[in-house]
Amino acid sequence: MKILNVLFISCRRASQLVHQKHNTGLSKKDRIRLTVHTKMCAACKSFEKQTEQIEEAIKKSLDQTTVSDLTEFKVETINKLN
Repeated sequence: MKILNVLFISCRRASQLVHQKHNTGLSKKDRIRLTVHTKMCAACKSFEKQTEQIEEAIKKSLDQTTVSDLTEFKVETINKLN
């Protein structure tokens, strides 16, 4: 029973792991937890796929922009956040 508690995570935790996967990477334990969860949860599997597509689109966009464009983007983003 204890192993089930270790493997099964909430959808909230799964979404956190999806973001962590793209930002800092996952430990082996967390990769397994996320894999088990997404095998059983269609919503989280879809969320993971959509997040990957967004990450790829951002990477493509950044590859095509110049450094000056990025500086302007950063300034605009900071202004919007304030």
